[in-house]
Amino acid sequence: MRFDDAHDDARSGDYDRARDAFDDLDADEQARFLAETTLSAVAQGVRGISHALADELDAFFESASGTSRAPDDPRPEGDGPGPAEPPTGAQRRNS
Repeated sequence: MRFDDAHDDARSGDYDRARDAFDDLDADEQARFLAETTLSAVAQGVRGISHALADELDAFFESASGTSRAPDDPRPEGDGPGPAEPPTGAQRRNS
């Protein structure tokens, strides 16, 4: 009797067949199967996380591109240089 016999009524026939097939494998095949399944599950998780992250980054950049400049950007509205930009030759001649 397996430890999970109490929950058999909640499981599908596919699960039971897969479990029985797993039990029929020798120890090396079981270990290989478990390693492959674990790596597959990790890969699916990473893929899901990367898709979610890509969606969040897309949403962030779409919302950020809706404004031309951040409200706290110190750049003046006029034709003058920004805070770290030297004036151009034309700007020096006109001042």
